Amino acid sequence: MQAARPEDWLFALVSLQTMEGYNGAGNHGIARMNGGSSSRVMLSLAPQTGRGLGPDPASWWRRDLEILLERRSQGRESGPCRPGGLALLWTLPWPEGAQLDPQDLDPWFIEVCRRVRLTAEGGVQAERATSKAARVDAKAFKGVLGDPWAPVDRRRGTSLTLSEGRFDYRRLHALLFTGDWQRPPCAAPRPDEGDSLLVAEAFSRGNSKTFGFQSRIVPVPGGVLRDFWGTPMEKLSKDQIEMIADCDKVLRSALALMAASGIWDNVKKEHYAHARPASAAFDRRADALFFPALWEAVAASRKGTAALKAAQARFKAQLRAAAIAEFEAALPTIPCAAIFRPRAEARARRALFGELRKAGFAAPERAEEEEAAHV
Repeated sequence: MQAARPEDWLFALVSLQTMEGYNGAGNHGIARMNGGSSSRVMLSLAPQTGRGLGPDPASWWRRDLEILLERRSQGRESGPCRPGGLALLWTLPWPEGAQLDPQDLDPWFIEVCRRVRLTAEGGVQAERATSKAARVDAKAFKGVLGDPWAPVDRRRGTSLTLSEGRFDYRRLHALLFTGDWQRPPCAAPRPDEGDSLLVAEAFSRGNSKTFGFQSRIVPVPGGVLRDFWGTPMEKLSKDQIEMIADCDKVLRSALALMAASGIWDNVKKEHYAHARPASAAFDRRADALFFPALWEAVAASRKGTAALKAAQARFKAQLRAAAIAEFEAALPTIPCAAIFRPRAEARARRALFGELRKAGFAAPERAEEEEAAHV
């Protein structure tokens, strides 16, 4: 902070005033989140320009701004705020205890949640003070103030809280495909959009603490966008989630058998605990495979049932390989008496391969021969 440049102070101040949650008495959070321990979430599509892994800020800004201007011109703003209301809240006087009514604010208002000012007397400095009440009286709205990037829970009427989670395939499936969440305007594909990036970001927040900045960027082919919200997409995504769960169940059972010295009758709940690290690692592998496989399945579904089955078979083969890799990596770490280890490893490996086949994760013929010889 002693060597900070003026823009460092500016970015820190903007981040505080537009993203912060509750942090003790007199330190209130922003209006655009569901409570002081919640998150302000961004879910958006951005143009894929080919200039690196992330979105191009200029084209992304232009896209979202065009969407906002179009919605305003058509009178499609949502939430309690009204166009033409108060917008730059940090420029307004802030008497102690006074609060602003959301109905007096513009939907695009840029808020201020803390009494902080920058001064430039002998260098940049910050002056701060607490407040008895939040600047905007928006608790009743639970973060639903028309934020064009915020997903809204249809059942509870609240904006998304990330807590300790991340934007894994399960969460993105729920946000994008199930219909349980009202998707934000900036996450909706436009008719003329080509290859895009799905951007999901938020500070993962708890009670007066954070769990880090969570970011997920998923490339989305332009050919997929026209099916983005359709029923086939939800069905295909759900099918892949079930495949991952089935494969994970086999992996955990095989490692639990190893922990039980290779005796099924001895397998108990505590033996499954030894499989948790491998299960978590497998889930991360599946997460990386999920969306490329989903886009392939969407494209294949347009060609017919046979093409779709072939695409899903390729995804199953990838999951099978990931499960076997995590099984082999975890096997030496599972505690087992030395005298029983050879038998336990052989039985666990046989259980893994056998249950994978039963669950529909069959190996190519040559791989089956190699597995049989290995067991």
